[in-house]
Amino acid sequence: MKEFDGTIIVERNDSELISVRLGDDIVLMNTNNGNYIGMNAIGCDIWQLLTAPLSLDEIVCQIVNMYEVDEQYGKDKVQHFLQRMLECKVILESNNNYLSAQ
Repeated sequence: MKEFDGTIIVERNDSELISVRLGDDIVLMNTNNGNYIGMNAIGCDIWQLLTAPLSLDEIVCQIVNMYEVDEQYGKDKVQHFLQRMLECKVILESNNNYLSAQ
């Protein structure tokens, strides 16, 4: 798995997805291929953060604060989650060079 630079910016691939909330979880369906992806509560929190493009560092900072976990642990888990979501085309690397933390 490729390691992300903390400044990579990702955003939702909303144009190809339909999302439905089921309790604390979210289920996404890719409208191009019909594949389904389920997200647990932490995945849902990341999904909600991505209503605007964010960098890996920004996502990690917010998740670490929400869940009060060690920064390196949070970064490893968020990076793994984002990598999987990129592979499934649920999120995309943004062409937007703007970092909201400026």
